[in-house]
Amino acid sequence: MDKLIEKYVESIKPSALGLTSPLKIQKITKLGLGEGNSNYLVKIDNQKFNFRFNLEKNTFGKSKKEYTILKAIESLKIAPKPFFYDPDIKNGLLVLEYIDGVAFPSDYHLSNRQFAILAKELAELHNLKSPENAQKNRLSYVGYQNRFKTSIRYLKKKFAKYGLNKKFVVLCQEVTNELSSEIIESGVKNKFSITHGDLAPQNIVKTKNGFRFIDWESAGIGDPAADLASVIDEIGFPMTSAQRKLFLKEYAKERSDKTIIKRMNLFVKLIRFAQVLWSINRVYEIKDRELGEELITEYLKKGNFEHVVEYLDYSINRLIEVDNHLSKKDFEKQNLFPKSFKI
Repeated sequence: MDKLIEKYVESIKPSALGLTSPLKIQKITKLGLGEGNSNYLVKIDNQKFNFRFNLEKNTFGKSKKEYTILKAIESLKIAPKPFFYDPDIKNGLLVLEYIDGVAFPSDYHLSNRQFAILAKELAELHNLKSPENAQKNRLSYVGYQNRFKTSIRYLKKKFAKYGLNKKFVVLCQEVTNELSSEIIESGVKNKFSITHGDLAPQNIVKTKNGFRFIDWESAGIGDPAADLASVIDEIGFPMTSAQRKLFLKEYAKERSDKTIIKRMNLFVKLIRFAQVLWSINRVYEIKDRELGEELITEYLKKGNFEHVVEYLDYSINRLIEVDNHLSKKDFEKQNLFPKSFKI
């Protein structure tokens, strides 16, 4: 990949990166591999850039969508500055400003002051006018319901392929129907704005000037209540009742939204169920070699596949917490995967 980057940089006009001299690479460092992107820190003429490659073969156009959102929110200075994207490099290349700072570990507990800052920055993001060419993301009731349908359809095929009992697939459909009924009974409709779509701790970088958010591949036009649900349920988990009140109070100072708490509580359940389905599907995608080769290689390194299974267990426990119809017995591994997977 280093040689590909070196050759590519030779073809870039210096003005595309805000530079004036002939481009000279000083250092290339692999930052890491996410669930669908590979990121490289490229130091050029003492400036730091993130070369972000899309690794998913079936998501062509993802880099363009991310670029569109980053351009739309550039004035807020809460995200990396986007320089350009190139659809012709691998499955999409996005060149971004590199953010100097430290991402939060998954078990980090924010202080009251940090929650207040986070609330203000998110409210400013959600207040922005949505760009006309921005795509809708999946952060809506219908978006999650469609995601569930797709995941269940995928599991049906896998269970048929491996001769597994369909009982768990039926359970998934029952949970989907239960969540749909709860949405209808709430009588609360979605509202829409620009949303990040994946507000996990590792996507928030602490800098000298506040928080910066990275990994905008899931961003788009969605319900801001889903972003808030991620904060309450992921970044602030466990969050004290006082911190929750503080976060929502600071958010309300910047943005008025009368039904956001009701919608947020619905999204907590939707998000937790989606995490369970994603984890199960990801195990099958890894074992059946359905992802890009670089992703498969990374997942099969010691500890990485085990991490997916651990995340599945974690997600199951959290779903059971908010759905008293479910128990651990419903998610026994022998009912989810064939013996050949050795989980």
